[in-house]
Amino acid sequence: MLRIKKWQEFVRSRLLSLLCLLIAPASLLAVTLGASSALIMQPKIVLVGHKKRVYAIAFSPDGRRLATGADDGAVRLWDIATGQMRVELNGRHDTVSRLSFSPDGQTLETGSYEKTINLWDVKTGRLKTKLAEQRGLVLSVEFSPDSRTLAVADSQQTVRLWNVVTGQLSDTLVHPDKRTIINNVAYSPDGETIATVSIVQTDTIYLWDANTKRIKTTMENREGGVNELLFSPDSRLLASANLNGTTKLWNAATGALKAVLAGHKQRVHSLAFSLDGRTLATGSRDKTAKLWDVKSGQLKATLAGHEDTVFAVGFNLDGRTLVTADLKTVQLWNTATGQLKTKLDGARYPIAFHPNDHLLATGGQGTTVLLWDVPID
Repeated sequence: MLRIKKWQEFVRSRLLSLLCLLIAPASLLAVTLGASSALIMQPKIVLVGHKKRVYAIAFSPDGRRLATGADDGAVRLWDIATGQMRVELNGRHDTVSRLSFSPDGQTLETGSYEKTINLWDVKTGRLKTKLAEQRGLVLSVEFSPDSRTLAVADSQQTVRLWNVVTGQLSDTLVHPDKRTIINNVAYSPDGETIATVSIVQTDTIYLWDANTKRIKTTMENREGGVNELLFSPDSRLLASANLNGTTKLWNAATGALKAVLAGHKQRVHSLAFSLDGRTLATGSRDKTAKLWDVKSGQLKATLAGHEDTVFAVGFNLDGRTLVTADLKTVQLWNTATGQLKTKLDGARYPIAFHPNDHLLATGGQGTTVLLWDVPID
């Protein structure tokens, strides 16, 4: 009798799922079974064209285009409204593992850990310039807020500042410690400060005046190496993700340590501030993400459910949803409750939220890219 009852429950659940598939919108399904409710989402658009796995995606600042880079060495620009490819950019990369739009949306930077960096005209799809070969592995790249400069951190002791218009080297930030490797560079949103960090010998964070190119202050990170740097939206704080599982919040004006966010059991790989700057999300090798109250430094929620390192975290526009991603899965969380909203079937790293809409781009199975409509709570 028990077996018959379990079979009836199974059949009932299958029939309910099928019924929902028939009557609900294709992009969002809510299946209610007894007292539980599961959110089922399907991609709005599937982008097909790459020949190998996609490793990098980014929305243009105006949200009209999506750039994708893959292991086939190709970069593609897609029209978001139609889902059609606009142009393929062939920069002769072996693998495209990194790409980013300039804040004004006119330039696209592409590259990998190799020594080549290409700058493309987004409107025409033509190569604007290929920066002179870098001296070491390219570990971090970021545009200045005014889009005029591209900062490049390599495996040597310097950060090079390139003129985006001319493609010429305009300045160089030389770290005092000659035995170091610069693994991260970040501009403050107000454009006044450049943060860099070294990972050999010193593990020191440097804050540079973006105008004079001189060191303003240094912060010693004695507990372990730094994996990532991120300024808060108002430029007042700098977050550093550390290899020992902590995240530190620093005063970006004085270099004073504001808070140590301890809770992860292994190294922190990813950081994201909510748009209002009140919440910080961290992703870790311990297979969890955490939400922190920035003002108090207190832990708000631990998001457990991944089976691998959480390599990426990101807030949607209103801050109510957090997306987390490992190499095989993507999950959506309610930031108010810390509860899992759904796992996106077939989605995986990389991820990117649309700048002006509740649209999420993720890697897909094989060589595809998926676009998802994220529901508003």
